[in-house]
Amino acid sequence: MKPARLRFAPDSAAGAALVQWWLELHERQRGERAALNRAESLESAVLSGDADALRAFHRLGDAIAAAARADEVPFRDYQAREDGSPRYNDRDRLWPIAVLLASIRPERNGGPGSGRSEALPRAMRRPGANREACVSEQRFKRLLALDTPAELLRPLRRVLALLAQAGHPVDLYDLAAALYRWDERRRKNWAYAYFARSDETARPDAAPVQP
Repeated sequence: MKPARLRFAPDSAAGAALVQWWLELHERQRGERAALNRAESLESAVLSGDADALRAFHRLGDAIAAAARADEVPFRDYQAREDGSPRYNDRDRLWPIAVLLASIRPERNGGPGSGRSEALPRAMRRPGANREACVSEQRFKRLLALDTPAELLRPLRRVLALLAQAGHPVDLYDLAAALYRWDERRRKNWAYAYFARSDETARPDAAPVQP
């Protein structure tokens, strides 16, 4: 049975396309990676003519659009209105994913979503250098209060930097799924994962955050 919507998972075409793009970005497209690491909003990249960042973004968009066709799931790509202006589309939802994945180094992350890496809210609860959680409860609650992936972009950049500094890998599929579909269900799943008892979170067989 075909999935009803786009999924970022190891067994989906979109998940495979995401990881392939991520690895190529870090191994062969270092100029584009650097541009994404400097980038902020998609609008600012367009207005400033940031060709490298936009090239990487559209390459990801093309790959995910092809994956959506392969998985036979909806993906609204660019369609112009009668006046020529673009409609809101699913490709734009990939921008925060592209920007944040540019900051996650494959050689430090232990893989896209297996082995040492784990769902982002659980990684946030892991201890940092001072043995406190990398992301405090107060900061985590502020993340949950944000309404859009665009608003999450800057604070999650800081979170990923903290996790990398502490040596805690994150699950790329979980991160991409959250940014692509940031809704009330996602917030609840993140809260359940973050506030789980520490002994449950530490277990290797702990239940995953639902996509």
